[in-house]
Amino acid sequence: MNTHHIDDKSNRLQSSPGLSRSESTQFWVVFGVSQVLGVSIVGLVAYWCKLYGEFSWAGADPNLQFYFHPILMVLGLVFFYGDALVAYRVLRFLPKPVLKLVHAGLHLCAIICSSVGLAAVLQYHARTNRPDFYSLHSWIGIATFALFCFQYVGGFVFNYVGGFVTFLWPGLPVKWRARAMPFHTFFGCGLLVTSIVAVQTGFTEKLIWTEGYTQAAFNARGVLGNVIAMAIIVFGFLIIFITTHAPYKRQPLPGELPHANVN
Repeated sequence: MNTHHIDDKSNRLQSSPGLSRSESTQFWVVFGVSQVLGVSIVGLVAYWCKLYGEFSWAGADPNLQFYFHPILMVLGLVFFYGDALVAYRVLRFLPKPVLKLVHAGLHLCAIICSSVGLAAVLQYHARTNRPDFYSLHSWIGIATFALFCFQYVGGFVFNYVGGFVTFLWPGLPVKWRARAMPFHTFFGCGLLVTSIVAVQTGFTEKLIWTEGYTQAAFNARGVLGNVIAMAIIVFGFLIIFITTHAPYKRQPLPGELPHANVN
């Protein structure tokens, strides 16, 4: 009896519920790499911004307010949003109600960061008499932000209820959530892709305006900007792999109804 208890405890520690030991090892390696990469990206973006100047929200130089935009958009719509997508698979050992709060909380962090980041660039434009929403970057970015908020708050695709309302309202029929889940996952991954595209076009805009970048001069700001942009693509690949790889799907915990598992 004691031996069985020890073996059972060992198995739980070495593999995640619903995954074999090899799948569990692979999963945690991929997730671990994504998190190290994600945290590194955020730190590198902050350092990259510092190469241009200090951070200042209401200082005399409006250019210093602009640098809140890239760091907060990357933090919100790439890192926090990416982690929100994989929350159910990473924290599969937690009960469903707790997972819903974690998932929604990460989405909320993404919305807050990106909202402040958007406000930073709009105020920067106003203070420097620049037009808003004229570039491809701004069009992709504002469309992504709007769709992200729409998915979080309301419904999508006609009769499917999406985002916040569907997956946090326990009174909705299970079959509604099951029917909406493929769309929720698809649009979630799609919005991460468009977020990354917005970031890439944003980096391109800023780097083109960087002195020496278009003259094949390998300066620190240009090289680091390229490295960050490439790293964000890799981060996106890892997050989408975790989100869509079938063996990583969360399985119901003991006491949860199997047909209610829609994540």
